[in-house]
Amino acid sequence: MLFRRIYFLLLFLPLFGCGGGSASQSSSTSTTPAVQPRYYLGGGYPFPYDYSTFSANTSASLVSATAHVAYIQLHWQELANPGGLSLVDALKGPVASARQQGLKVYIAFDPLSLDRSQLQLPSGLAGDFTSSAVQQAYLSVVSQVASTYQPDYFVLMVEANLYSVNSASYAAYQQLYPQAYAAVKQASANTKTAVSLAYLDVNNQNCLDSSDRAVLASELAAFPKQDLFAISVYPLCYMDPKNIPDTFFSDVGALSTQPLFISETGWPSQLPGAAANEALQASYFTNLQRAANYAKSNGQSVDTINYVAMIDVSAQACNLLTQSYPQYGYWCTLGIRNPDGTAKMSYSTMKTWKQALDAGN
Repeated sequence: MLFRRIYFLLLFLPLFGCGGGSASQSSSTSTTPAVQPRYYLGGGYPFPYDYSTFSANTSASLVSATAHVAYIQLHWQELANPGGLSLVDALKGPVASARQQGLKVYIAFDPLSLDRSQLQLPSGLAGDFTSSAVQQAYLSVVSQVASTYQPDYFVLMVEANLYSVNSASYAAYQQLYPQAYAAVKQASANTKTAVSLAYLDVNNQNCLDSSDRAVLASELAAFPKQDLFAISVYPLCYMDPKNIPDTFFSDVGALSTQPLFISETGWPSQLPGAAANEALQASYFTNLQRAANYAKSNGQSVDTINYVAMIDVSAQACNLLTQSYPQYGYWCTLGIRNPDGTAKMSYSTMKTWKQALDAGN
């Protein structure tokens, strides 16, 4: 069981780099409709998502306090999912609990390894996207997820551009993606569908600048059939959230005509040798809010900003992680709550942000 927990943890980590009915809205009457947020906030279920620690109901409750969208990221390989379940079966509890809380449902399908260089396939399947068997299995599983759960948002591959290191399989996936998009739409016409792309400081200069966005634009061009412009971004290269420009979202959002969907993001509350403490983490939310409002006020369409974790991993899991992968130490404290459930400063900041959105501000 311990191996499964840690294996899941390592597979589920976002890569480091600079890269529905809504919940808790104002009550409505027949004559006074509820105020709709200008955009939505999403929150990730506790990582590692483990039924022995957090029930699906507890996880959904943690999300609903500060967000409108339940961000549920699970895997194709059974070993990486709670209870060793298949993707479809593992989604059952989280999706049901999210809907009970009135949350929108965002399913992020992560079929890749931690370094995004290879597929992590379910039992009985081998190869990569150059294999017709893998292609058919992939089309089948995304169709089944869409049909069974009718999610509001469905990302069909997490950080797909990082899989480009496996060039032949990546090229095959790019050819397959339009079929996957069509399969989802046939099963669930209203599901907003995309792949997510990692927004990174590619040239290690000036943090996230125009040259980095040019790379992202070329990667986006390989997936023209999308309902969202979904990006993951961990902009620690700014060193301090106050350095994030007002144009943070409007600059990158201008690369696409589709609404900007921050598929995942975060800032640690502790990280030795870096600008990371609870106050700085809280300021990350303040600066994201500023950038999102700036983008909206300048005509940029922003759909959702998904924060990666509602609660930190346990100390044991963090220690095991950093012993093997010290470069991922930042991931241990991305949550807005401590492992024991107590709130950090960022919890109240995110909650206040959601309240402002629900009030139409």
